[in-house]
Amino acid sequence: SLGAYCAGNGTAFLPSNSFDVVFSFATVTYLLTTVGDTRACLLLRDFVRILRPKGSIYVGWFMGRTICLAGRQALWESCLRGLPVSSVEIWDEAQKFGPFPVFKQSSTYSVVVHKA
Repeated sequence: SLGAYCAGNGTAFLPSNSFDVVFSFATVTYLLTTVGDTRACLLLRDFVRILRPKGSIYVGWFMGRTICLAGRQALWESCLRGLPVSSVEIWDEAQKFGPFPVFKQSSTYSVVVHKA
């Protein structure tokens, strides 16, 4: 019914190493509600778990008004430390994708992860 919801781990039922690509756009950003909030990091770590070796993760449209580019890179590399990740890329969406209105609203960025 309207107003009711269920809370839980949305990927716990998925087997490890089962997807070639994980794609998310304009959703995970809403888990970054406060400084030090770890929910987005935990979800990205779980994305790595369900990803097959050599697979890729794209998580787009993070609103990054308060975190500089170097800070974003350090944030996600720190989050994924200890996992089988070969690279973490930070893409400035306005530069990467061009003049789409949604990318002009704020300093948005994408996180692209490649599993080893």
